[in-house]
Amino acid sequence: MKIQIRNPAAQIFDVRDALMWEKANPLGLPGKAFQGDNFYLAENLDPVAIFTYNFDEKFESLKSKRQKAEKKLIKENKDVSYPTYNELYDEINEAKPELVFTIRDNKENVVKKIYRSLSKGLSRFHWDLRYEDNSPINLSSASFYNPFAGVSEGTLVNPGTYTIDMSILKAGETTKVADPLSFNVVALNNTVMPADDRESKVNFQRKVSKLQAEMGEYSRKFSEISNKMPYIDEAIKKVEKPVDEISKMAWDVKQSIKEVNLKFYGDNVKSRLDIQSYLSPYSRLGSVAYYQKYSTAAPTKTHMDSYEIAKRRISTY
Repeated sequence: MKIQIRNPAAQIFDVRDALMWEKANPLGLPGKAFQGDNFYLAENLDPVAIFTYNFDEKFESLKSKRQKAEKKLIKENKDVSYPTYNELYDEINEAKPELVFTIRDNKENVVKKIYRSLSKGLSRFHWDLRYEDNSPINLSSASFYNPFAGVSEGTLVNPGTYTIDMSILKAGETTKVADPLSFNVVALNNTVMPADDRESKVNFQRKVSKLQAEMGEYSRKFSEISNKMPYIDEAIKKVEKPVDEISKMAWDVKQSIKEVNLKFYGDNVKSRLDIQSYLSPYSRLGSVAYYQKYSTAAPTKTHMDSYEIAKRRISTY
């Protein structure tokens, strides 16, 4: 597994086989759960691929170069001129480079991109052997630890051969500094009900994840519109126009929101009155995702049928 180094200052070292399995939580939650610090628990290596690389070049910013030149002038007892506006502007707006490691499968499909700060020397990082999470982007962070909140992560990848390469990203442009290096992902044979066709199982898990992400995006948009309606109602009261036309428009929008929510999420009135109703696409998809995301078994016929029904009903709206 030798590689041809494009840049002698950058190198990815050989990667040992990455062992893959689904972690169990016998205590109900990750780690010690609610056992407290009196409960001893030895940390174990998670199912990860370990990458070690070396980068010998040190990034020197425009500001650092200027300050170094100024120190040299001071040592030589020469005048140091104040930097111009353009020089200071370039320093403040200079793009900071970073290393990008791209992991691809044996079909050259990008599986994961890992960003690392550019620092000189030997470094190491892990990949959790999972695809990216397809959920809508959420940049907010929780103010406290909630063990029931779950983890934002995708499903495990297929066992097989993967490659990783290293590039430098600066000002939107990438420069490859190390050619692809191959490594293997090996699944442990420690499951009670292993899937006969693991690739089909992973593909189904990814389809469920992507459809669930679409539902999440729809939900976000519906929430945005619903949250704006009180402001629209208040604006209608204050706008200097007849009330009939604009009130009718607002009413129609509200009814459309209710209709879509009814089709996507089910009839909450029937639920409150304990009246039997059909499963909504949201309920079907959520149930399939719950049982399939961390499963090592093949999807059941019920799971596949539920997915197809949810997909068909979503596509018709």
